[in-house]
Amino acid sequence: MAKSKKLEMSKKTKLKIILSAFAAIALIITIGLGYALKPLLIAFGLSYLVFPLIIRLEKRGLNRVISVTLIFLLMTGALVFSVMAVMPKMAEDTSNFLRELPENSVKALKMAETIAQNAGIELSLSKYGIDGLIKQQATQLSADAVSKITGTVSGFFSSVIKWLLAILNVLLIPLFFFFMIIDYEKMKNEIKSYIPVKYLPLAQDYMGRINRILSGYIRGKLVVAVILGLLYGLGLYFIGLKFGFVIGFAAGVLSIIPYVGSLIGFVAAVVMALAYYQGIGLLIGIGVVFTVAQLLESYIITPRLVGESVGLNAFITILAIIIGGNLMGVMGILIAIPVAAILKEILVDLRKEYHMVLHEPVKEKRK
Repeated sequence: MAKSKKLEMSKKTKLKIILSAFAAIALIITIGLGYALKPLLIAFGLSYLVFPLIIRLEKRGLNRVISVTLIFLLMTGALVFSVMAVMPKMAEDTSNFLRELPENSVKALKMAETIAQNAGIELSLSKYGIDGLIKQQATQLSADAVSKITGTVSGFFSSVIKWLLAILNVLLIPLFFFFMIIDYEKMKNEIKSYIPVKYLPLAQDYMGRINRILSGYIRGKLVVAVILGLLYGLGLYFIGLKFGFVIGFAAGVLSIIPYVGSLIGFVAAVVMALAYYQGIGLLIGIGVVFTVAQLLESYIITPRLVGESVGLNAFITILAIIIGGNLMGVMGILIAIPVAAILKEILVDLRKEYHMVLHEPVKEKRK
């Protein structure tokens, strides 16, 4: 009996030493990577998102190297085209929109008062200083946005060393991506090899569920965001709204956060329509663009691309966004939905275990 206890203690001691060694090695690797850690994580995220497409290409007869090279060239081409042809114009329009936002907000309020008065409705926002408050907030928002953009750029390129590191980071991302995607399955199997055999079925079950949620939500949501951005942007551009494409595309990108993108985009579009008011037609056009895009997103785009991968109702979704924002700011808001969906899966299992424990018979101690 004493010998078995001694062996058990020895086993626990060895296990603690091994786990401590794993943790120490992981910490050394993390610290040692330094500036290369961020490109490594970005490359891993890209590999995770792109891997299903690689599998599809392989099923059509292409080998792994050709598939990866083809995807890599397409991604590089899209990035170069965006940087050279799209981004400069988008950056200029965004800067002008933010700069004109305070004055346009006041102009929009005054036009809203005029339209209301013409309709026989008394609406005096300036009487209570609301116009001044909105202008102040819009000015602060504009200044903050511009300063953060310029501050990030100037801070990042403030020295030659940082500039060189930035270039190195850009070069490391495709390099890491290429090697990761080539050996994606080997990496997964390597990670699984560290999981104890008796816990492997449970771990695989949870990894499968987490992968279903993340793959369905992240991949689907990114595609949905781009499609919505184009729908909003092109729709607002063609109806003649100033800065229409910038507002619409931003609304689509922000739709990654449920309810936020469409609301912000709609309000911004209405503000611009009122600031440069030329009749009720533009306001009706904005309503049509957002309504049609929302209907397409709700009944066609999202069901096909995202499906029921998350399974959270509207109330839980809003709570998750609030909690994520309070805990981690913008990053928390972005990851709140998939994390909440994963926690929901865990909570369901814990509830089952809880009820099983409650109904277990109490074992009497032997005298």
